[in-house]
Amino acid sequence: MEKIRTLDDVMPSATPSPEDIRRWQALPRDEQLARMKSALNRVADGPRSTRTMQNIKDAALTKIAKRENG
Repeated sequence: MEKIRTLDDVMPSATPSPEDIRRWQALPRDEQLARMKSALNRVADGPRSTRTMQNIKDAALTKIAKRENG
C-alpha cells in the first residue's frame, strides 16, 4: 500500500508564531513559493476598497482616540 504524504497546512503570515515559522521552514522551497503565490493571488482577486491609505489611517487614529478618551 502506498503512503500518502500530507504537507503541513501552514500559510504565509505577517505575524507568524515561532511554531508557524518552524512549520514554514520545514516545507520544501517549491511548496513555499506555491503557497506564497496562492496567498498573493487571493488578495489580488479580493474586493477593492474605495478608501485611500489616508482615510484608513484617519479612521484608525479616530478609533484609538475614542478608546483612549472613553
